[in-house]
Amino acid sequence: MMFVPLVTCSVDTKLTIKMLITEANELNFEQFTATFGNVIEHCPIVAAAVWSELPFQDVENLHNSICSFIDKLPLEGIHYYLVEANDGVL
Repeated sequence: MMFVPLVTCSVDTKLTIKMLITEANELNFEQFTATFGNVIEHCPIVAAAVWSELPFQDVENLHNSICSFIDKLPLEGIHYYLVEANDGVL
């Protein structure tokens, strides 16, 4: 039996969702952004942007897509808010 890592997403301080990457790949846009919209500093635009890259091969591929999107953001605008929300650390 092959081990398939779970995607773990904390929607808020009381709720953690665990699902297979195959289940994450089956989410429609609204479900995906609702599930992963809190992953990066309560910024659902990140989840919305990476949804277009479905399907993800594995959790690492999803993580890399999120990081790649953030790295492409300018330091002004939304990127600024991500830094500000993280006490100046990105």
